[in-house]
Amino acid sequence: MSHLYRLIRLPNLLVIALTQHFLFTRVIFPIFREAGLNPILSQTTILGLMSATCLAAAAGYIINDIMDQPIDADNEDYDHLVGSGISERTAYWLFFCCTVGGFLMSLWLAMSLGGLNWLWLFPLVGLFLAFYSSWIKPLPLAGNLLVSILCAAVAGIVLLAERQNLGILAQAHPVLSGAVWRISGLFMAYAFGATFIREIIKDLEDIRGDARNNRRTVPISWGIRNAKILLSVLIVLLLVLLSWPLLMDWAEFSGKIALFYHVFLLLNFSLLIWMIWVASRKIDYHRISQVVKWLMAAGIGLLYVLGSS
Repeated sequence: MSHLYRLIRLPNLLVIALTQHFLFTRVIFPIFREAGLNPILSQTTILGLMSATCLAAAAGYIINDIMDQPIDADNEDYDHLVGSGISERTAYWLFFCCTVGGFLMSLWLAMSLGGLNWLWLFPLVGLFLAFYSSWIKPLPLAGNLLVSILCAAVAGIVLLAERQNLGILAQAHPVLSGAVWRISGLFMAYAFGATFIREIIKDLEDIRGDARNNRRTVPISWGIRNAKILLSVLIVLLLVLLSWPLLMDWAEFSGKIALFYHVFLLLNFSLLIWMIWVASRKIDYHRISQVVKWLMAAGIGLLYVLGSS
């Protein structure tokens, strides 16, 4: 059972579920109640949306592990399970089950909400995932960008679900509407930026196996030094993004807890630049990747804190 949890990246799925849950319960629904609006999604359909998103993500993790078996062997990735802890045949069956389950959940959402506006979501994500490992991931930046966009879309789907009420809110209560978009937009940008940074760090970690398998990742195509320069620029841009609400005196950051949490993220990302430039071994990049992973999870805490402001 532990092999299955690792294959589907259970902690990552929990982050996805918590992101959508907190956006609904801590940000959108309280503001809707203040504005006198009834949410379109019920508790049941929220669970359905979270399930469909997690199934899509799990399918992506599984097919990525299946396609990356030779590369993971070259990189001596001991966490890789397909072909060792779990057979390739079993992995394909799990991928099939997650794919079909996600589509059926999308179909149920479409029927529950009285339209087909949800039905296109899962096939579109599935199409991206099908081409990701073989066609998109080997290209410099393309795979990194796709994964980052999909991570930001986890929050974006929540806004899409309540787009009708958000339109009403923008006309009737522009101040409240601004709060929703500020918090949601900040988190989506944070998710995109942090994921983009981690993806390039993982390319540095896996450079040997990627080179042997003719993948044109950023460190291979542009060189390690240029990859580190790009990472430094991305981190500085993320620091500017995180500093912007403080500089603009957003009301959501008036609380001491929110301010402290924000400064904590700023300091940790600043330290990350130094860690990247002193890194030279695979184990160094792996540690940095884990730090960024924890900072990405910490973004969920920021979302929780801002929702209570």
